[in-house]
Amino acid sequence: MANNDNLKIDLGAGRKGMINESWLAMFGGWLEWLIKGLGVGNASITGKRAEIESFLDAVSGEKKYIDTVSRYGLKDPKTFNTHSSLMNAIGEFERETGIKWPIK
Repeated sequence: MANNDNLKIDLGAGRKGMINESWLAMFGGWLEWLIKGLGVGNASITGKRAEIESFLDAVSGEKKYIDTVSRYGLKDPKTFNTHSSLMNAIGEFERETGIKWPIK
């Protein structure tokens, strides 16, 4: 994804029956770009308000978890707390959108 000028994420894809392996692979790529901060300014995210809010919470949770692991390591209590919050955010995203979170 060298050019992310047209990065468009439709979180309503689950409701519209558009989810397949190809879509999920693209979604994983989009997430990578967003979490690394490469596509934030150029991303267009559509869907219902609850879908978008749960997506933003999950992406934010991923970023916080990565930062916490980098700073404190995997065995620190802060990391466990951050991971728990991330899992809650991912669960909410999956319930709202019907889309399986691709990062494990």
